[in-house]
Amino acid sequence: MGTNNVGGTLILYDDDYLKQRVALAIDASSHGGFMQLEDNSSVVRLSANAYIEGFGSVLFCRNSDGVAKSWIAETSGVINGETIATQQWVVDNFVPK
Repeated sequence: MGTNNVGGTLILYDDDYLKQRVALAIDASSHGGFMQLEDNSSVVRLSANAYIEGFGSVLFCRNSDGVAKSWIAETSGVINGETIATQQWVVDNFVPK
């Protein structure tokens, strides 16, 4: 979970304190809620931030190495490294001006 939280942390374990699986906290930099979910190998596979500057709320999907490969925010996102082509993104990038 790290030390970048304020106001407390809730951690859920799988029958052993070394097997953390769920963590909830308040991020010290954004003062927003933060959640991370680990798989059975203790790798963070999903995380969510209630607020990230410039994006708002963001959900991250991570690979088996814990690297964020896909994410979705309030108005943008990426799937497996590819930008999600929202209607506004298409207008901004491909519609002749």
